Amino acid sequence: MIFRQSLLREFSATALGVFVILLAITLTTQFIRFLGQAASGVLVVDAVLAMLGFSALSHLSVLLSLTLFISVLMTLTRSYRDSEMIVWFSSGVSLLRWVRPVLMFSLPMVVTIALLSMFLSPWAVRLSQEYRVQLEARDDVSGVAPGVFRESKQAERVFFVEQVEGDANVVANVFVRSTQQQREGVMVAGVVYNPATDELFTAEKGKGAFLNDRRRLRVAGRKTLADAVVVTGIPHRGRPGHPKFLDEMKSVMMEVAGLRRSGSAALDMAYVAAGRYDGYWERGLKAWDLAAGIVLVREAGGLVTDVTGGDEALTRGNVLAGNKDITKALTPLLAH
Repeated sequence: MIFRQSLLREFSATALGVFVILLAITLTTQFIRFLGQAASGVLVVDAVLAMLGFSALSHLSVLLSLTLFISVLMTLTRSYRDSEMIVWFSSGVSLLRWVRPVLMFSLPMVVTIALLSMFLSPWAVRLSQEYRVQLEARDDVSGVAPGVFRESKQAERVFFVEQVEGDANVVANVFVRSTQQQREGVMVAGVVYNPATDELFTAEKGKGAFLNDRRRLRVAGRKTLADAVVVTGIPHRGRPGHPKFLDEMKSVMMEVAGLRRSGSAALDMAYVAAGRYDGYWERGLKAWDLAAGIVLVREAGGLVTDVTGGDEALTRGNVLAGNKDITKALTPLLAH
């Protein structure tokens, strides 16, 4: 009686510890996996916890099977290691006496594992698959998450939203890049805010660019570099490109009326759209640095290209903006 109760008590305690550890490992690995899918745009962020729950339920039968095996093995190993078996053998308890306590502990778990394998695990897997189908059935825009580039189901569009205000149902700096009939297009709605001056620059493709929702923006009308004030961005310390930038700055400074640097790519492009600067160029930028500014300048009547005059500013990470005359005059100075 004492022998059986002692083994059952140790089996239970060991099984509880083993199960908690296995469950924690499983949840952690699955959570990292789902986070990776969410970061790459395969899974929406809101679905991570739901998928984690489905995954935990589907793995329960496997976790309990491992728990049963490991707990019995650890108890038997400890008994031999601590010479406890010698005490039991000396008391007339044979190794066969282990069979009944092991069966008493194992049978309820085996029944539970069988029920989980036949009912709960298939149910969880089926719900997980149905949930994924529902997510895939949602339209592309509903799957947009802040700070994540997401590809449409037909691989013809890439969405990016910098910020989502949930309570107000408002998004900021929307960027959509699409390819249709082998032609690439960019459609954005951008917002740039300067807290120092309380100025809000907004634009939506086809609807114009505005300052504080009142004054319509237009790029400056100067036609020659000799009259133009140009703004740029300087590469940060530790980044490559300083020699090239110095060559470009020297070339531009010799042609323009003035050169400025503010430190914000989005604000620089907003100022170009407002006509405060005549032109702007910079290298080493990300798509989210450029998305809002591109639509601001274009909706204000300006031209946005890469520094070679092409239409790959977003992919190359370099940009040249201004009115048509200034942009074309700057291109040969930067394209070398």
